[in-house]
Amino acid sequence: MKIIYKIKFHPLFYITATLMLFTGYFKDFSLFLIIVMFHELGHVLAGLIFKWKIKSINVLPFGAITIFDEGLTKSLLEEFVISIMGPLFQIIIYNLLRLRYNVFFIHYSLLIFNLLPIIPLDGSKILSVILNLFFPFKKSLFVSIILSIILVILSFISCFYHFNLIFILVLLFLLVKVFNEFSSINYIMNRFFYEKYYFPKSYKRKKVINGKNINKIFKECSHIFKVGNNYYTEHEILRKRFDFKGKL
Repeated sequence: MKIIYKIKFHPLFYITATLMLFTGYFKDFSLFLIIVMFHELGHVLAGLIFKWKIKSINVLPFGAITIFDEGLTKSLLEEFVISIMGPLFQIIIYNLLRLRYNVFFIHYSLLIFNLLPIIPLDGSKILSVILNLFFPFKKSLFVSIILSIILVILSFISCFYHFNLIFILVLLFLLVKVFNEFSSINYIMNRFFYEKYYFPKSYKRKKVINGKNINKIFKECSHIFKVGNNYYTEHEILRKRFDFKGKL
């Protein structure tokens, strides 16, 4: 029951539902909503299995998003499973609904669009997991943001050839999300370093970083910094950022 109280409907959702009712598209809108909510159920159940804290499930006029109240140093495997469970659950509900309703277009348009690597879509989260396996956290974040901006711009350009008001509204929503992520890079990085310093974890992956550049720190990895002929732990290097009395 606690999960139900976390579901929040955007004000525009009610307006959209009303318009769909009076324009004869309420049935299609209802099927769309069922698919969307079952999609989010996949994220929620996976999050509960890994004991992630669910902040809210925001239902938007043309989609939904589950917000987790967790840190930036969570397991990459957990992030991947939670991200992929949404599309997998959507495929399940589609195969059940298609036995009685024609939901082919609704399902595949939603599935394909959601898997685009645009923040905050699932495709971007899956890509982020892959990037963080091979690149430092900051570079992975930067690549995700730049790719999101490029894809949103290209999508806007496509609207000149195939005008679609709903698609434009969705793109505007995504553009705001991407811009917020871009403007929060410094905050995200400070939070990431803060969690690395105050909540240290032991990882199987180990890396040696030449110099004191903390921007080379990976998300799921322990680091040793080689400064001259001396070696320092990740905690010792980060101490200078959060403890002014800390000295190397």
